[in-house]
Amino acid sequence: MADRFWVGGSGNWSDDDNHWATSTGGAPANGNIPTASDNAIFDVLSNLTAYTVTIDSSAVCLDLNFSAAPAAGTITWAGSAAMVISGSVTLLSGMTRTYSGSVTFNSTAAGRTLTFNGVVWGSHTDFNG
Repeated sequence: MADRFWVGGSGNWSDDDNHWATSTGGAPANGNIPTASDNAIFDVLSNLTAYTVTIDSSAVCLDLNFSAAPAAGTITWAGSAAMVISGSVTLLSGMTRTYSGSVTFNSTAAGRTLTFNGVVWGSHTDFNG
C-alpha cells in the first residue's frame, strides 16, 4: 500500500505526469496513478487555490480522501468515468461534487467508512464486497 498525492491544481485523474506524486506537495511523475492498493489523497498542498479533479477514465484506489481545502477556494470533484474504491471515502465539507460516474465499493475488509461531511452523494453505487 502506498499514498498517492494530487498536486498541480486542476486536471484529469489519468494525468500522472502532472498530478500524482508519492509525497504531499511532491513532484508528479509517470507511474504514480493510484492503484487498488493506493490511497488517493487531496490535501492542503494539492493546490493553493480552487481546483477541479476530473475522473476522465476508469479510476481505482484504496481510500479516496479529500482531507483539506486549498488556502483559497474549494475542490470540485468532476467527471463521469467509473470508479472502483477498495477502502474508505472522506469528502470535504464545502467541496463541490459534479461527478456523475458510477462507483463500486469492493472491499471485503471490516472497518471501511463513508464520510460525506454534508456533500450529496449522487452516483449509482454498488457494494460488491
